[in-house]
Amino acid sequence: MKILVVADGRSPITRNWVKDLIACGHTVFFVSTFLCDQIEGSDCHYVLPVCFSRFAGGQTADNTGQQGKSRFQLKRIVQRNRSMFQALRYSLGPLTFLFYRGQLRKIIQDTQPDLVHALRIPFEAMFVYRALPVYMPFVVSIWGNDLTLHAPKSQWMGFLTRQVLHRTDGLIVDVERDVALAQRWGSAPQKPVMVALTSGGIDFERMKQTRSQSSDIIEQIPAGLWVINPRGIRPGYIRNDTFFAAAALVIEKADMPVYFLCPSMAGQSQAEAWVQEFRLQKHVCLLPYLSQEDLWHLFSQSAVMVSPSVHDGTPNTLLEAMVMGAFPVVADLDSLREWVNDGENGLLFDVNSPQALAEAILLALSDNDMRKQAARLNYAMVYERASRERVRELREGFYRQILNHERPTP
Repeated sequence: MKILVVADGRSPITRNWVKDLIACGHTVFFVSTFLCDQIEGSDCHYVLPVCFSRFAGGQTADNTGQQGKSRFQLKRIVQRNRSMFQALRYSLGPLTFLFYRGQLRKIIQDTQPDLVHALRIPFEAMFVYRALPVYMPFVVSIWGNDLTLHAPKSQWMGFLTRQVLHRTDGLIVDVERDVALAQRWGSAPQKPVMVALTSGGIDFERMKQTRSQSSDIIEQIPAGLWVINPRGIRPGYIRNDTFFAAAALVIEKADMPVYFLCPSMAGQSQAEAWVQEFRLQKHVCLLPYLSQEDLWHLFSQSAVMVSPSVHDGTPNTLLEAMVMGAFPVVADLDSLREWVNDGENGLLFDVNSPQALAEAILLALSDNDMRKQAARLNYAMVYERASRERVRELREGFYRQILNHERPTP
């Protein structure tokens, strides 16, 4: 099968999905909406930086030379004004589709894929919708905050979301909640839907190998009980203010040494400000962006994993932490209740209450038997519902179902 994937090429979720398609023998043409390295094995690699994505953080492009330095400085400004930049993308970003639409149409014409798959609604699926022939099969993956955060932001975002959901031939969602939400936003009830982890599944074999290897990152953190928050700085849907305030309460009440690990927060001015505000310098480790293996090592050694989200689907980090044995303490959201039964295999908390989060963390840290029982339950549940093999089986059948649907002829 020839598949054109349009996605954020920086994302590990994207790269894992594409690599698995290639491993299954598909011919993959890849269009990234962000500057990124080429994915090994993809037949063609294109970058169409719609919605001002070239100025976003986390790009892998070279920043040497005067042009690179200027771009790097601009990205730093964007990082310090994330909310304003996101508002700009909502209001003006879709106008950039007009500039890049012709290039995407030519890519589609040249590659002639059997199917086009956008791995997110804003802004990848919105972009594809503007360039895709009516006869070409179109699949869209919905990420956790596509319909709860982005779609309601403005009338324009809602309009574009409805257009995508009306046009797509099939949806891939990682929680049942999004099936009903998609129908409220205009998806036909009879439209094919696959409910499976949109990252392509958890690679249990690779995680097992990681357990047996050493990691330098472990040696850099003081001994004690570790609480890890792997969600990074994401204004609008991650309440790190609640997390750091709760950390201060935990330190005040804990009768054991506790350290809070924060990957992807090193050098982030807002995170540094919270550490200063709550006097957490001796108890918080602001870590850089970590490799997948290093993150898994931290999960395996952490007693608790915290996810203070306001909007979410199924975070990949949640399932990876559960597989590696970290006890999940997550926001009380519909989507997360599909994975966590409060008091059984994790704890839920009110994301607006630092006190509630602190109490949940303290309870989890104090009850070793509860953590061990949860680790057994979580490993079995994630393997059954979200292993790479399971998702691959579902995906291959879903793609065939989409191709067998009758569509308008060219």
